[in-house]
Amino acid sequence: MKLFFGTGLIALSSLLVTFSANAADFNSDRKTDLAVIRQVGSHLQWIADYNHDGSADCELTMAGV
Repeated sequence: MKLFFGTGLIALSSLLVTFSANAADFNSDRKTDLAVIRQVGSHLQWIADYNHDGSADCELTMAGV
C-alpha cells in the first residue's frame, strides 16, 4: 500500500505498527504538522495533529493491509 503526502511518498508494509511523519504541512498553514499511521487489525489509521495540542484533529481509517 502506498500513501502520498504532499510531494513525499511513504510505502507501508503489512508489518507496520506505527510510523511518525513530522516533516509535512497537511493543512497549508506553513507550519510542520504531526501525523501518525498505525495498524489496527487489518486496517491502517492515519491521525493528524495540526495545532500540536496532543489531540487528533483529523482521523482517517483505511481498509485492506
